[in-house]
Amino acid sequence: MERGYIQNDLITESKPEGVKHLYNQYADKLLGYILAIVNNRPLAEDMVVKVFADIFSKNGQLAATHHTNTWSWLTALAQNQIAGLQNAANECIAVAEDGNYVRSHKYLSKMNDIQRLVFCGAYYHRKSIALIARETGLCEIALKLALKEAFTIIRGLKDED
Repeated sequence: MERGYIQNDLITESKPEGVKHLYNQYADKLLGYILAIVNNRPLAEDMVVKVFADIFSKNGQLAATHHTNTWSWLTALAQNQIAGLQNAANECIAVAEDGNYVRSHKYLSKMNDIQRLVFCGAYYHRKSIALIARETGLCEIALKLALKEAFTIIRGLKDED
């Protein structure tokens, strides 16, 4: 991660020096760690920002005050971010399987199961089509077509409004 690439106010002179130092020392390494897991650079960058924002929201309390290993502490915070993403994905699957919710949802109600699955995975959870294909065992070409159809449904319904 090139310093300054992520547009945020996390690293400024008004922030505790410890958080700035921690960011400068570990942000690139943490980005690589998260990127290897989620395989989506924008999502990984967002997660790095959230990890350091969480640290700052706790008044810049550094790992050394609560933990003996800073890297382990940071990866644990990253794992919490990743777990939250997985929980959201699981909720999406549960929602997609909840017939009452799907029937009441303006867009999802018009999609078939595959369209809902790929739309939710790609749009809300920023998964690549390749990852969705690996997770579901479905063909990438079919998933790309289903995603295109899902967006066509949404555009058609928006045009009706």
